[in-house]
Amino acid sequence: MQLQATALAINYVIFEKDKNVWHNNGGKDYSVRLFYPVKDPNAPEIPEFVEQIIQCETTYNSWTLMHRFNKCYDLLNCININDENNVAWIYIWLKYSNLRQLTWQKNYNTKPREVSSSQLRLTELMTRKFIDLSNNNKNNSSDFWKPDIIVRMLLSLLGKGANEGDGQRVRDDILKIQQKNHMHGNFYEQWHQKLHNNSTPDDIIICEAVLNFLKNGGKSKNDYWSVLNKNGITSERLASFERKISKFSTFN
Repeated sequence: MQLQATALAINYVIFEKDKNVWHNNGGKDYSVRLFYPVKDPNAPEIPEFVEQIIQCETTYNSWTLMHRFNKCYDLLNCININDENNVAWIYIWLKYSNLRQLTWQKNYNTKPREVSSSQLRLTELMTRKFIDLSNNNKNNSSDFWKPDIIVRMLLSLLGKGANEGDGQRVRDDILKIQQKNHMHGNFYEQWHQKLHNNSTPDDIIICEAVLNFLKNGGKSKNDYWSVLNKNGITSERLASFERKISKFSTFN
């Protein structure tokens, strides 16, 4: 049997040559739907907000953790959070993100203070939601799969965070170290560029790896790589960043 692929839509941008201006629908691209798949009548109903998530994750030209956290914040304020099915959909979404199965950084410069601010805002909202749900459901302690339990599980998927100022401080302190020691064209310069433009939770692991390397006297780069590899970060992943880290052998 031969399978024939069908294009669902055409995504495009517009370029005004005379004005040298690109129009990209706010980074989302314009889209013309060509085909609507036939829905299986036996398939479970997918909530409208899940369709929004899928659209963001699959069609937006620029998309980062900051955008994902902001979108999650908006959805948690819109959906019926007392419905455990709704919260479960959010959990599945963030679980895939936590496992790095969804992109963390695509075509957008995200500064540390921006991603840490969005993360902190979402964490505080989830905490308030958890408290409210716990108070409302305290008489149903026998029911494990409750919305408040799922929201508490959601908090574990946001990763390590900091307030907005501390998020920026890491990048600024790396710059001070560079300038003080006249470091140019090495690992630290590449990492600083990533921190400044493509900040993600990977940077926390990179920082822990560097500290482990320095703590042991900077004699063995295995002290650096062991921390990265234990947390699922390979040389290929470092080199795949938009602001790549490829100078693994030059720490100073």
